[in-house]
Amino acid sequence: MRYHNISKDDFLNGDGIRAVLFVSGCTHHCKECHNPITWEKDGGVVFDDAAKAELFEYLKKPYVTGITFSGGDPLAIYNREEVLSLIKEVKEAFPDKTVWVYTGWTKEELIDQGFWDKLAPNIDVIVEGKFEIDKKQVSYRWAGSTNQRVLRKESNFELNTSSQEYIAVEKLEKALSNAKIRMPGSLYYAVAELPYEGVIPDASEIVAAIEEDLSKIGDLNEAKEAMSILCQVKELECFKTTEKDCERG
Repeated sequence: MRYHNISKDDFLNGDGIRAVLFVSGCTHHCKECHNPITWEKDGGVVFDDAAKAELFEYLKKPYVTGITFSGGDPLAIYNREEVLSLIKEVKEAFPDKTVWVYTGWTKEELIDQGFWDKLAPNIDVIVEGKFEIDKKQVSYRWAGSTNQRVLRKESNFELNTSSQEYIAVEKLEKALSNAKIRMPGSLYYAVAELPYEGVIPDASEIVAAIEEDLSKIGDLNEAKEAMSILCQVKELECFKTTEKDCERG
């Protein structure tokens, strides 16, 4: 395995303060990729024992949140086994550090390739999918284009935690908590892009119940904030197309 750089004290490629290993080699060649210098498989330098020692020494620092594997593509066919081996070493040495992986492959493609089941138990977050210039969005959290998904272990790698829908529901949950109201978990199924077989829970009924609870609080600022965010949720395109007996394929 070869690499271009080990970035330290990085806060642009995942939660917290991180190490980022930029692995050499990528077969996707996305139009207007921000790092094309890393495409060549034989570019950069060999990831040797000295490089690993440097990386592990940095990860010992208590303020470091974890490591991000980027590139290039760390999951290129010719990279993935060595990268996985290194991930396992990191997890064994630093079980409290989080592991993020950026890749041009989607989760579904990795499943088809027979690699997902080997990778998933060892990582915390995967940012997946090719960068698509026509879907570029500067404000999109942790990725460059809105087709890319940020999937986390705590949601069983199902929810795109950077989607507009997820962030809106996340904000609503916090606002409702401040107003001492618990948000029904089923709203995530209805709004936050979670794949769901069969009938989607009726978001309109869930929202009506939340509105009723908020109306009982009176004129508190917390209730106003929650109601304001709730109105934003109701404007989402995903919410508008969520109707009774509507099925998501």
